[in-house]
Amino acid sequence: MRLLTALLVLPLLVGAAIALGSTMRAGADGPCGTSHDAMDAEEFAFLADLQDWRDANLENSSPLTPSGPLNAAAAWFAEYLAAGGSTNGHSDKYGRDYYDRALDCGWPPVLGGMGEGGIFTTTAAQAAAAMPHKEFEVPNDPRYYPLRCIGVGRAEADGETVWIMLLAQFPANQDCPSAQYSAQTASAPSPTPTQTPEPTPSSWRSWVPGIAND
Repeated sequence: MRLLTALLVLPLLVGAAIALGSTMRAGADGPCGTSHDAMDAEEFAFLADLQDWRDANLENSSPLTPSGPLNAAAAWFAEYLAAGGSTNGHSDKYGRDYYDRALDCGWPPVLGGMGEGGIFTTTAAQAAAAMPHKEFEVPNDPRYYPLRCIGVGRAEADGETVWIMLLAQFPANQDCPSAQYSAQTASAPSPTPTQTPEPTPSSWRSWVPGIAND
């Protein structure tokens, strides 16, 4: 079974967002929405693993709250990739990156950072184990909005599961847009193959020009 990891994270602090103004752009008015936008039981299991790791390894770790617009954007891109949709890093065939997709799915154009991660694997546990955790070492800085809203989506294709995750900063004194606090659809986890090869993740990061070079 092919196991491929591609982690794409774009940390963007509020001050930098104000300077660049890039995160206030309008969406590309592309499609959004699938039959499984709301997170299910397995996606919540993935979220629990990610939360545990952040709590154990990062300072000022905030509770991650699922957000409807982020879930919808993640679910759409997972389904798009599972169907063999073309992509150029974060982009889809409509020319949208993950921030554009989030806007098209109802995310408010707030000043703050957002990052996207993707992986081809099978179960939630395998996805959490295969993702290089160093890519998510984006601690909360008390000077800026906390990294606290999340969307998780997955879609199956050819015996694999495409997982997409979106993390976003949002004001601490406001609820994440269309917050979802429990699974609305409890689907059975995909069966784990008897012999699953150990993944050798390869990852790369994308940064806003002028913010950092990597």
